[in-house]
Amino acid sequence: MESITNLNILNAIWIIWEELSKKRRIQIVLLFILMLICGAAELISLASVIPFLVVLTEPSRLTNINQFNYILDVFNIKSQSEILIFTTIIFGLASLFTMIIRLSNLYLNGLMSANIGSELSNKVYVTTLYKPYLWHININTSELINDAINNVGFTVFFIKSFLTLSTQICVASSLLAGLLIIDGFSAIISGIVFSSTYLILAFFVRRKFEENGRFMVSANEKQLKNLQEGFGSIREVILDNLQFKLLKSYKAIDYPNRLKQAQNEFLRSAPRFALEAISLLLISSLALMLSFWKGSSSTVLTTLGTLALGSQKLLPAMQGIYSDWAGLRNFYPGVISVLKVLSTKENKLLEIKEDEKINFERDINLKNITFSYKQKNKKTVLDSININIKKGQKIGIIGKTGSGKSTLVDLIMGLLVPNSGSIEIDGKELNYKDEKELAKWRSNISHVPQTIFLSDSSLLENIAFGVDKKNIDMERVNQSAKNAEILDFIMNLPSRLDTYIGERGVRLSGGQRQRIGIARALYKSSKIIIFDEATSALDNKTEQKVMECFDNLINEKITVILIAHRLSTLKNCDVVFEVSNSKVYKVDLKNV
Repeated sequence: MESITNLNILNAIWIIWEELSKKRRIQIVLLFILMLICGAAELISLASVIPFLVVLTEPSRLTNINQFNYILDVFNIKSQSEILIFTTIIFGLASLFTMIIRLSNLYLNGLMSANIGSELSNKVYVTTLYKPYLWHININTSELINDAINNVGFTVFFIKSFLTLSTQICVASSLLAGLLIIDGFSAIISGIVFSSTYLILAFFVRRKFEENGRFMVSANEKQLKNLQEGFGSIREVILDNLQFKLLKSYKAIDYPNRLKQAQNEFLRSAPRFALEAISLLLISSLALMLSFWKGSSSTVLTTLGTLALGSQKLLPAMQGIYSDWAGLRNFYPGVISVLKVLSTKENKLLEIKEDEKINFERDINLKNITFSYKQKNKKTVLDSININIKKGQKIGIIGKTGSGKSTLVDLIMGLLVPNSGSIEIDGKELNYKDEKELAKWRSNISHVPQTIFLSDSSLLENIAFGVDKKNIDMERVNQSAKNAEILDFIMNLPSRLDTYIGERGVRLSGGQRQRIGIARALYKSSKIIIFDEATSALDNKTEQKVMECFDNLINEKITVILIAHRLSTLKNCDVVFEVSNSKVYKVDLKNV
């Protein structure tokens, strides 16, 4: 992580290059060839103005050139007016060709930036999704969203700045080479004046760009957090009249962030206006010097006209180099944040087929399991735990809030890795270092949490969650909904299973959301179903019906683990464990 933080811009570009697919790398090489063609086109455009100006000022100079006379003979051009038309057409075609090449380069630069941005965005998302569960519970989601959206956006601008910077360097180099050939002294003076001005500016503002960039990355993350808190608890916001407080907090972040953006934009664009005035003074000074040195007014006009056109093309190129360099400095902090995510890649979990699942036929055995979260000053959550869970049993787990009930089931599900001890499935130890083995084990398990995640889609798609709509088993959906005591409610809706439930199921009551979650778990037909206080939002009557449903489901094929606050909820369990003071005790069911 430290090495990523201390990367310079060139190293960051190299790491981005290594992250790209082979196809994308080939495209970038071809794009760089187009950049060279772009520079050559500008040189041709500059060179084509010379015969055009010569014809206008002193035609006899052109007709004295054998090569030009040969071209005139090929096209059968005789008169002065025909020569003027011919040179005008050549100049026009050269300008048109240059325009087409520049526009093509501009379009392809933008397209390449978008493609690379999409690749990196997908990589950031998938890398984050495959990180361990422990990592996810220790990080703020606003930081993850900021990386996936804003910082990847900064990375796209960073890449685009690099590509356009490369193009502008090719163009500026070609133009300077052409001006050196036409008039070496004037070209050197122009090059020194323009480049030194931009170099001095770059020296003084380089740190400002990075400081503003870091501020913008941090501000975007805080804004996302503010929005999540506001929209995620809108009921409490309206009830407690917190709108003004949230808005005040949002404005305190947003306004300085906008100012930093405006400041960066000013620092990127301002030099152009100063250089335009300097270039006019430079051209007038060169005109005066050339008139003294070269004497001939036609020669001076031809040289001066070419230098003016060259300067008119060179100034935007130099401004582009400076502006794109500023973009690299400005967006660099966001790039570093993205590269930090990509530098800690996790192995992707492969799709597990039905016949690949770990065979669970007898029991789950927890042997001397000890676990503590790795943050400082965190006490041991579970200490030397020994539990045996037989297949087909209905297991109850009870304990106070924060006692470690959910941690215990997270260990059983393979989401957390014990500090010591082992978990055996039918006598075989679960290998926590083998991600595919963990995936095979997790594929046996359905989990119904206290807070159910529901997508903004239909009831049907939420029950058969993750299954393509065309592959959904309707009979199983109906049976799962019936067993979860939610089918009657669904059938009374106008659109029934096709009813859209809104984001996070806002159109459903708390009990209805949890019953949808239960129906989802039943649809999966898993060997193990874990209910993590899943009935806490249900009224007593509905809870009793759902518990009766559990009783009917229990057989030699399904193991149910129920976490609850109330001991009465677990009265029909085969075994009940109480988690207290980092230990697990077996509860005497006679006292229930």
